[in-house]
Amino acid sequence: MRKIAIFGFGGHAAVVFEACEALAWKNESFFVEEGLVAASPEPKGKVIKTNRNESLNPKKAGISNFALGMGNNEARLWWCEKLLKDGFQLPPIIHPKAWVSPSASLADGVFVGAGAVIQAGAKIGKAALINSNATVEHHCEIGAGAHIGPGAVLAGLVQVGECTFIGAGAVIIDRVNIGKKSIVGAGAVVISDVEKNKRVVGVPAK
Repeated sequence: MRKIAIFGFGGHAAVVFEACEALAWKNESFFVEEGLVAASPEPKGKVIKTNRNESLNPKKAGISNFALGMGNNEARLWWCEKLLKDGFQLPPIIHPKAWVSPSASLADGVFVGAGAVIQAGAKIGKAALINSNATVEHHCEIGAGAHIGPGAVLAGLVQVGECTFIGAGAVIIDRVNIGKKSIVGAGAVVISDVEKNKRVVGVPAK
């Protein structure tokens, strides 16, 4: 069985842990950034604390593969880039009950939850999170560190910026661009472009 460690120790880490198990990865331990507190129930397992100034390497950690289990977009992307720089591998974790088109591309550190669908030609940036039952239609582009929430639906050719959050059940019509570090509220229906660093809610989203 292949070995992997999970970076994170909250509720999302528990989801990633179970997906790894379903993919026949053996979890060796959970790594957590010092000072961060889990916002949801913590999974059971060995915990190793580290910080952003600590030098990690596969030999020292005793593991060469990591999965990202953090819900915070900025932290997830930061640690993805650091772990890659330190020589670790972060293979995309795709739940066996998800569908990913053979023509889609997934970068390092991506997680795809159960029931999610990623269609033809879609591009998913590093450390992006496609949560349970989310739909990313054909030729969408999802920026690094973005989070597509549970049940969200992105129609074709949607572009989502870096570290943007799309809330649960939100709907984005085709060809809309969502700027980086923006937030689309749960259940919102987005019918026009959203600038960076904006928060939109409602039907239609404003």
